[in-house]
Amino acid sequence: MRARRGGFTLIELLVVIAIIAVLIALLLPAVQAAREAARRSQCTNNLKQIMLAMMNYESAQGCFPAGYAVWPNSLDPTIPPEHMGWGPLATIQPYMEGSPVFNSLNFIIGVLGGPSQNYEYWPQNTTSYATSVAALLCPSDGSSDTVPGSNLAVSKATNYMHIAGAGEMIGGVSGNGAGATGVLFINSFIRLSGITDGTSNTLAYSENLHGPGSAGAYEVAAGTSNDVKRYLNNAGLGSGSGGDCNAPIAQSAIKLGGWYKGNFEDGAMGNVALPPNSTTMDCSFHSGASPFKSARSNHAGGVNAAFCDGHVAFIKNSINLTTWQTLGTRAGGEVISSDAY
Repeated sequence: MRARRGGFTLIELLVVIAIIAVLIALLLPAVQAAREAARRSQCTNNLKQIMLAMMNYESAQGCFPAGYAVWPNSLDPTIPPEHMGWGPLATIQPYMEGSPVFNSLNFIIGVLGGPSQNYEYWPQNTTSYATSVAALLCPSDGSSDTVPGSNLAVSKATNYMHIAGAGEMIGGVSGNGAGATGVLFINSFIRLSGITDGTSNTLAYSENLHGPGSAGAYEVAAGTSNDVKRYLNNAGLGSGSGGDCNAPIAQSAIKLGGWYKGNFEDGAMGNVALPPNSTTMDCSFHSGASPFKSARSNHAGGVNAAFCDGHVAFIKNSINLTTWQTLGTRAGGEVISSDAY
């Protein structure tokens, strides 16, 4: 009688395959969660590096940098002052081991030209604009850091926006201008002594997700996208009350479209008028007055936020809006404890 050859039957093989499939199904979420935890940790470290650079800048200069450089261009008086345009992520580069990119930026000519330059970006700076700075990108964003714009073929984005304030109405203008209540706004140059709420209770930076860009036009038609994380509405021309966010005239796909820019719409300025990861689309006026652009991320349940003393905390989406707005002001006189967020 011939002995039976060893081996699996078809049923046994199917059982083994099913067990392996179940194990993979159980392990995959754990692997994905571990990867996201690592990405979130890297994002936290990026914000800590930014704040270390901010503190070193303050130690050297006696104040934090301006959130948005707005002053006359000495080369051409017809250039709008807001086209100087530099944001703090550009000016703190020497303190982030970014001296090469800092030295390649021509701060005298500004970000944008005026009528004599057809409002184009200065060609002297376009190479620097297209330079990606790894420490300014959250690995959880998941999209390319290249943001096309109509008058600049390639621009590298950031995921970290500076907080101008709580977005209140100040003198009839939504608060991101010279009178904003935060730390980084138009020509701010805030000293540590001016943060009377306490540096550990005042936000300097948080996260946001940059847009996909639009190579064909500066803006796209209103209603083009419902993606509240990547687009923002343009309420129209006005001075804080001259536009309507509920009836936008256009949408911008170039949100956070340049790490070097300090302006609100396509630069790195934001506020805490909305809670983190709000379901309401961010909204901007096509001017210096801007109603709301709040923190957003792809992290589960919230966003990372950096405070003026350098520490970074994870802020849950469920944070009380009043508490969140309180953290965005430097001298509101509010009393708040860390267990509130």
